[in-house]
Amino acid sequence: MLPTLAIGASFAAARLLGFVHFHRLGELASNAPVDLIVMTVVVLGEEIGWRGFLLSRMQVMMPNRSAVIVTGVLHGMSHLPLILLTASYDADGSRAIVAPCAVAVIALGGIIVGWLRVRSGSLWPVLLAHSAVNVCLISAPYVMSDNLDRAADVTGEGGALTVLTVGIVAWAFYARATWTSKARRDVQTWISPGTTSPSRMPLTVVTKT
Repeated sequence: MLPTLAIGASFAAARLLGFVHFHRLGELASNAPVDLIVMTVVVLGEEIGWRGFLLSRMQVMMPNRSAVIVTGVLHGMSHLPLILLTASYDADGSRAIVAPCAVAVIALGGIIVGWLRVRSGSLWPVLLAHSAVNVCLISAPYVMSDNLDRAADVTGEGGALTVLTVGIVAWAFYARATWTSKARRDVQTWISPGTTSPSRMPLTVVTKT
């Protein structure tokens, strides 16, 4: 999945630059399937709210691209209290670096998963992508070097390199991807020419492209 590859690119760049050193990769790989299933359940409620409810409402009021950006920014900003006021979320690294970078990564990642939601018309691709990314981010400290503060400032959810790699992928999606819903196109194809009766049309949310 592209969101996971973007996070992986951040880890790889940090390794090449000498900021982190990986170990216990076999343990991470063996635990990944179970972790992915558990994380899918964990993020279910989060994505029902953000990409299920809010994004759908934003699509009615503005074009798909704008709706995805607004949803992503609000999603990112909602993590600030957890980062700044608790010691359990993104606890490693400098708050001055990790907090703004984490918000940026979540907002930029929202463009990618938002595109998945718009194109598929389903939450399942979003859930799987979000879960896979979270597994990578949560498991990463256990396969990195012992200097977790330096690693957190460079890579991970609040790392500067992650902002760069996720930003590149998000820009490609925003600028180049098709933002018309496949589900909406299928509805338009299903309706025969000259048929305008609302009773013949399946219930769907009309969005702007």
